[in-house]
Amino acid sequence: MKSKHRQRRLRESASTFSGPASRPAISHPGRPRLVRCLAKRLASFKGRRILAAVSGGADSTAMLLALTEIAQELQISITVAHLNHGIRGRAADADEKWVRALAERLGLPCIARKVSLRNSKLRGRGESLEMAARRVRYDFLARAARQVRASCIVTAHTADDQAETVLMMLARGCGAAGLAGIPAESSVNGARILRPLLDVSRAEVVQYLKLRGAQWREDSTNRDTKLARNRVRHCVLPFLAANLNPNIAEALRRVAAVARENEEWMDSIASRMLKSRLESDGALNVSGFSRLHPAAKKRVLRLWLRHHGLLSEKTGFNLMERLDRFASSERGSATVKLPDGAALERRYQSIRVAGPGENSAQSASPQPTPLKIPGLTRLEKLGLMVTARIQPGIVKDRKIRPGMYPARASLNIRAAGLPIIVRTWRRGDRMTPLGFKGSRKLQDIFVDAKVPAPERLNIPVFECLGEIVWIPGYSIAAGWEVTDPSSNALQLEVARTAGPSSCAAQECC
Repeated sequence: MKSKHRQRRLRESASTFSGPASRPAISHPGRPRLVRCLAKRLASFKGRRILAAVSGGADSTAMLLALTEIAQELQISITVAHLNHGIRGRAADADEKWVRALAERLGLPCIARKVSLRNSKLRGRGESLEMAARRVRYDFLARAARQVRASCIVTAHTADDQAETVLMMLARGCGAAGLAGIPAESSVNGARILRPLLDVSRAEVVQYLKLRGAQWREDSTNRDTKLARNRVRHCVLPFLAANLNPNIAEALRRVAAVARENEEWMDSIASRMLKSRLESDGALNVSGFSRLHPAAKKRVLRLWLRHHGLLSEKTGFNLMERLDRFASSERGSATVKLPDGAALERRYQSIRVAGPGENSAQSASPQPTPLKIPGLTRLEKLGLMVTARIQPGIVKDRKIRPGMYPARASLNIRAAGLPIIVRTWRRGDRMTPLGFKGSRKLQDIFVDAKVPAPERLNIPVFECLGEIVWIPGYSIAAGWEVTDPSSNALQLEVARTAGPSSCAAQECC
């Protein structure tokens, strides 16, 4: 009954905002371009649930109203998500209240949460307020999407956001990847993120809102030119439009589109090159590396770093130049440290991840090892073996302590088709344990579990697509759980190859 009531209110609200019920088809040129762009991007999600990230600003409000306009035709269900970062005090609380009221008026369920980013516990070491806000926001959205089982998350980034991003990246001296700007689609913590309005200008957004007689919230900090993006938005782009190219925003958007196409093509070539050089233990074979084109070398190195979860915002131009020289060197052995504390070690024609520090405990840890699926993977240095099977069921191991064996876990079947690496932890590693609100540092997990520092270096973690998905003896990551015990899942078990083992209380259903 509640669902039918919401759908009726949704139809009534859409009709109230958009006039007569006899609207032309979604693809009809008479419909606003914003609506057509949104509908085209979401056509493949017909009959599914969508999570809409709504701040209350013009962009996200227009997106939400457009979603209600196409919901019935695409048979999509909409849930609103709003995060109050707690940075702007009463103004932020008012935004949250306004978004809740809008969702209620539209007959849509709303998930809202308030955090306090001023709290240092929510910010990583050396992490700026802006970076922390972005990370916490996407953590929240990913959890909300899992909670309502949404097929995707939609955000309201526009062509203007794209132009600003490209210009800022260019000013920082970025490479081709930076010029590609904001991707139309990405994945965060296992959640699919769509940005369907990247071809729509902010002027079109405001025009659409006025057409529907809608109001929106204004964030006063968006006018603060002390912030770099605001200076680009209010000073740099208007200057370039007045003195260089009146269509500068559209030109920058085209740059991003072309760069994105080139990136995808070059990455596909570099991926084949990486595959031919990837050794069985995850090391990179650099034999004859110096003879490759510089662009090819750096792209292969970036993909290899991403393969091991070591690619970050700190992987800039200077570091890539250093890594190029490091990989191309004819010296027999060398070591280079990365910003996150991990280290790469070159021995003759191979480069491996040495891990954080160069102490003896760390050097005894295994190199990152690709998991055989299905099959048996031996971690000789740790005296462990990992068995991977594909079969139905959900294994529920009681949490005891990271590094207690035997340990078992069930991962969503999609993990079976993805590359999983088994490695030891690195400084700065984070994961979102199943059932937790937000990500946690592995170091904090080990401290809370009272795992001695020397032992931590010998506990394997399972990484997929740069995300830690399981710590044996502790927990799997949110977003990788199995929901249907009758469906196939990736069943993992870690056991000692010799010597006494600790028994965990286990239950399989």
